[in-house]
Amino acid sequence: NNQRQEIKIIATIGASDDNRTKATFENDGSGEFEAGDEYTLIAWSQTLSNGGMYRYKIGETSLYWDADGWDGNPIDFIAWYPNYVFGGGYTQFYEVAAAASEDAKDLLIAPKVTVAKGNVVNLQFKHMMHKLVVNLSSNYFSTASLNNAVINLKNLKSSALVDFWNATVDASLANGTESYASKLGAATSFIVAPQTLTTGSVMLEIEIEGKTFVYKVPASLTTLESGKVLTLNLSSNRDAIVLQSSDIQAWDTQDTINADVEEQP
Repeated sequence: NNQRQEIKIIATIGASDDNRTKATFENDGSGEFEAGDEYTLIAWSQTLSNGGMYRYKIGETSLYWDADGWDGNPIDFIAWYPNYVFGGGYTQFYEVAAAASEDAKDLLIAPKVTVAKGNVVNLQFKHMMHKLVVNLSSNYFSTASLNNAVINLKNLKSSALVDFWNATVDASLANGTESYASKLGAATSFIVAPQTLTTGSVMLEIEIEGKTFVYKVPASLTTLESGKVLTLNLSSNRDAIVLQSSDIQAWDTQDTINADVEEQP
């Protein structure tokens, strides 16, 4: 006979054609959270200038419209996944390279929604980081050799400056020198901090059969943007790796690049 009105929250990932990193996401970008997933939820009353930060567990946590003495006026809701609690202001450096898991690297934030009492809270999560995909092919190296290729990221910042309240990332202020873990195989992907790039600097180092090849940042690529994925399709021969094509999609669309990957002396 409890007459309290529970806050109904629907949490979705609102985008199309983006390759998610969470295991439950489909290749086309559609997906949902599962029961037991946890995210941080902010509920804030503008009229009362108060609210709370909750560790919200899907399928278990219950919130009510009369919590914290709210006065019946609309409430602001903001959320991010995975659960991540910090002190101080809402602009924080988020460590990507040294995150505890692949899921933790892929920070999702649901921008603020203002909801009147009794209405459904629709949280539309979006990606904050950048996804870099590397695909290798060859008319010289065998499939087995490509599957054993080691791909390393070079000269990329490890932390992103995130404004959790406004769901934005300032790519120009990325910092940190933690190394991203290397990946093995002909088809790999990395979640990295959005950041500005230096033309001509080495971005990728690829080891195949004892040879080391490098891919340098072209003049046309200035930024790894928040919420976007850059796909590099690289074709290798005996002496070099040539960038056959590249594509940046949603997460969102950015650009197309053509360049060469040189063998390291």
